Amino acid sequence: MHPTHAIADQPIDPAALRALLAEAGWGAPVTYRPSTGSTNDDALAALVAGAPHGTTVVAERQTAGRGRRGRSWLSPPGSLLFSLAVRDYAREHPFWLAIAASVGVAQGVRAATGVALDLKWPNDLLAGGRKAGGILVETRGDGAVVGVGLNVNVSPGIAGGTPAAAVAELAGRSVDRTRLLALLLPAVLRAIDARGDAQHGVRATWERWSSVRGRRVRVATRQAQHAGVVEDFGPNGELLLRRDDGLLITLVAGDVTLRA
Repeated sequence: MHPTHAIADQPIDPAALRALLAEAGWGAPVTYRPSTGSTNDDALAALVAGAPHGTTVVAERQTAGRGRRGRSWLSPPGSLLFSLAVRDYAREHPFWLAIAASVGVAQGVRAATGVALDLKWPNDLLAGGRKAGGILVETRGDGAVVGVGLNVNVSPGIAGGTPAAAVAELAGRSVDRTRLLALLLPAVLRAIDARGDAQHGVRATWERWSSVRGRRVRVATRQAQHAGVVEDFGPNGELLLRRDDGLLITLVAGDVTLRA
């Protein structure tokens, strides 16, 4: 990311974070690292070692962060980077974790800053129509980790060739990342743990905040390129695309570009 102007930022305060989480009734371990290779790798290692559901790794900086399909994930100063361990993920389709995490992040950001994030299938977080973050779900045995990368007090610029946005930019002020994280973690875990009517509510929110439903898009998969209109989503979050040739197809993965 190439900054255009600086946004004020303060490092995450681990002691203050734990105090705020304790006030919110958070019970899972939270590990803070000034720098690490990948919070997802750290959380996966914690899972293998028997860490409980909700165990979280937070970092100021990643040196080997990654996104979908093995792409590198940049973590400029002012980012919010964390990975949350989930037990017994197989009770749900794995895509549920991306749905739930994106809703939890968007709810927390709205509550803390008033900024409305749009959710772009399958795992992007948009602010003002530009990419502000993403979700990466990785599984291991009967567990999974949900990684979140969010531009908070990041100077606006270009990330991976795509115009990027930051929460502070849209909020018009710098954001206390410690307090924001203390809101995001419980919101994400509540969404992941939702069952019954609460789960239907999370799914409905995800669909309502979608940036692609009803939109003309181009979807690039490993096998082909498809253009058309997103009609709906499948029961497990699949994309139901009405192609320009009239055929309705179901996609479970791909890179989406919005079309005029």
